Amino acid sequence: YEIRSDKETMQLFGGPHLTNDLDNKNFVEQMKFERENDISYFWTIVLKEEKEFIGFVRLMSYKSNYYDASFSAIGEHKFDSEFLKYFDRENGWELDYALLRNQRNKGIMKEAVGAVLEFCQLENINPVYAKVNHMTNTATVSVLKHHNFQDHLPQIDQTLLEKYDTETLIKNKEFGMIYKWTV
Repeated sequence: YEIRSDKETMQLFGGPHLTNDLDNKNFVEQMKFERENDISYFWTIVLKEEKEFIGFVRLMSYKSNYYDASFSAIGEHKFDSEFLKYFDRENGWELDYALLRNQRNKGIMKEAVGAVLEFCQLENINPVYAKVNHMTNTATVSVLKHHNFQDHLPQIDQTLLEKYDTETLIKNKEFGMIYKWTV
């Protein structure tokens, strides 16, 4: 609950922040449903000695409704044939993750993502995509680059394009990037 209720974390992560325990219960029930239907995997990250929850890593299949939710911001364009050329809806999965603020920048997520990608190799889960909402999130970019994710498709918020020129957005890193990993 601490991660998903933190506004700053959820801004980096993408998606709404939780405001009460009922939201958290619904999130947990959704995770169980997705796992039972083979459309997601969810790993918790705990401190070895304290056995305390500090974060998670999740994989979601693009064969599920997750694809629609992940790309809801672009509306019906997510079904355009030109856009679909960039994604393998049949075999593709999306990776996301989050850590408690006081556990960031310690190398924990590099280790956790590495373990998940080893799982992906063993289970032939391929390709794996990861979205970074803002390139100012250099820690996430570093984790992905460390594990050989490649730049795949830039994302620029349409409302920002209406206010600023592209050069300014790029200079200020006011754009996101979808990365791709393949075995």
